[in-house]
Amino acid sequence: MSLKPSEHQVAGHMKGGTAATLVDNEGKFYKPLQEGPRGAREYEFYETVKGNSMQEKSSKKECTGTLQTFMPTYYGSTTIDGVKHIIVQDINFGYDKPSCLDLKIGFRTWYEAPWNSDDWISNRKQVAFP
Repeated sequence: MSLKPSEHQVAGHMKGGTAATLVDNEGKFYKPLQEGPRGAREYEFYETVKGNSMQEKSSKKECTGTLQTFMPTYYGSTTIDGVKHIIVQDINFGYDKPSCLDLKIGFRTWYEAPWNSDDWISNRKQVAFP
């Protein structure tokens, strides 16, 4: 199996001008997890929805089962060059000219959290509202 940068990515996780996300020739998409609590929460989210979380409750299973129908298949995680990646279905696989929208719900592009500095938040606000 060989990994290569996702050729159809136009934004998001980038590394030196190319996509930091990777794809293989089997239809899998490798997304690097951010360091710190955001990456840990994203990983736990996929594990919970997949049903691998240790904190299962019947109501959570019902909710996550419904959510799975709207998500690409989750295959787990791996470490590549020291960076943890989640592995999901590459929904662009097999298309010559895929057209896919990754829509975020909300209006802010910064994340106000205790681990983000005031300068970081201020910078995001200036970019969003010049």
